[in-house]
Amino acid sequence: MLTTARTTGICYKTWPQAPFDCTRSDSGTWQAGRRFNLSSISACATRCLQCERCAWVAYGRRECAWYASCEHPVDKPAYERMRVRAAPPPGPRLEAGHTCGRVRTPKAVTPAPLPVPAPECRSASDAASFLALAGRKHRLACLGDSITRGDGAHEAGRGSHAPFKRSIVGRGNYPAALQALLGSEDWLVGNFGVSGRTAMPTGDAYAATREFQSLRCFAPELAVLMLGTNDAKPVHWGPRQRFPHARLVRALVDLGRQAGQ
Repeated sequence: MLTTARTTGICYKTWPQAPFDCTRSDSGTWQAGRRFNLSSISACATRCLQCERCAWVAYGRRECAWYASCEHPVDKPAYERMRVRAAPPPGPRLEAGHTCGRVRTPKAVTPAPLPVPAPECRSASDAASFLALAGRKHRLACLGDSITRGDGAHEAGRGSHAPFKRSIVGRGNYPAALQALLGSEDWLVGNFGVSGRTAMPTGDAYAATREFQSLRCFAPELAVLMLGTNDAKPVHWGPRQRFPHARLVRALVDLGRQAGQ
């Protein structure tokens, strides 16, 4: 094993949830406390030797990230970085005439349209401005908790502030799927999801959020309501009581009526 002096930082960002292949990928991450007993950068380097494409490792925050190259390292004091191999072996070779080896012209990929986030709605002029931008498009609002919010791809500043934690990466975004299915020419889908909110009037009630209040600017023609998951938490209704099913249904009906006003 070729090892160099340890230094702080990583080679570049990797996502723990992203799948990888040690014979083809250029990077990946092993979770230190789940399947692998990785408690130091030395253990991380030993694991690297079992991964064919691994040449560099970075260890920190109970994660072992590996890389095939490290041309533009990033300084991160919480991580240690070390070189394990001089260079990774080349990727898999294909036999002559193999169909996977043919050169193909990549097709242009048009990014899928994203749903709009909840608009700022402080006055009647804000509502008029938003409706003028929406034009004649039909408006569909998706209301709910973190299931609706999904990966936050529709929110500004992705990756640069607190809401974009690693825990929500890869969750998907069903309002974005709706926007893609309906198309952006005639439909405008809004993602009004807020993590951890409830339908019933608790301390985390969805009706008290800025997203719900901004519905008067969005003025949806249709609304999809997905709430109730967080209402099931005993902290909201008491562990020794029966779950208030009727109260939850009334709360959902009231939210639906308010969304349509």
